[in-house]
Amino acid sequence: MIVFGGYRSNVGHLNELWMLDLRWMDWHLPDYYRDPPAPRRGHEAVIIGTKMYVFGGYDGKTNFGDFYTLDLGTMEWNQVEHFGEAPTARRHHAMAAVGKNLVLYGGYNGVTYLDDVYSFDTETSFWKRWKILKSSSSGRDTEIYGRSMHAMVSMGQRFVIVGGIHEYGTLGGVVYLENGAGIALLDLFYFFSLS
Repeated sequence: MIVFGGYRSNVGHLNELWMLDLRWMDWHLPDYYRDPPAPRRGHEAVIIGTKMYVFGGYDGKTNFGDFYTLDLGTMEWNQVEHFGEAPTARRHHAMAAVGKNLVLYGGYNGVTYLDDVYSFDTETSFWKRWKILKSSSSGRDTEIYGRSMHAMVSMGQRFVIVGGIHEYGTLGGVVYLENGAGIALLDLFYFFSLS
């Protein structure tokens, strides 16, 4: 497991890189890594192949819209040269990998809780903004809010988004995001406790 950046109250924003050996449950700093991004928190990181992709974040004053890779073989950071319609600067968004692509959803830009969806093709370095269609499987007229601080995982070509916050408080539904050739179908499902 690899952890980059974060925040420590007695230090501030970090750009350290920590690695956890899951066999021995041993944390360590790599012997060498070069040119890390600026210190930040609220960013997202996804590993695809031999690279870790890091987008966005916040340093206490500024939201970042920068995009980096860490080559896990050489431990060298590089800013990603990319094309297409890239996401705007944000923090507390979610990213997940599917094949050679990463998908980014939501976040907060300091003013608005975002509900946009982007994909990045790691082979062509091309960002694509998805068209969004919203529905509710419950049959109720339910708003799917923009959100930040949520979790997202991939399940084949689908993504499950859980929780988060928005201007009206915390969110308790589960949102399914389905990839239909660059069209995101956001579908809200409610979950219930059996207790």
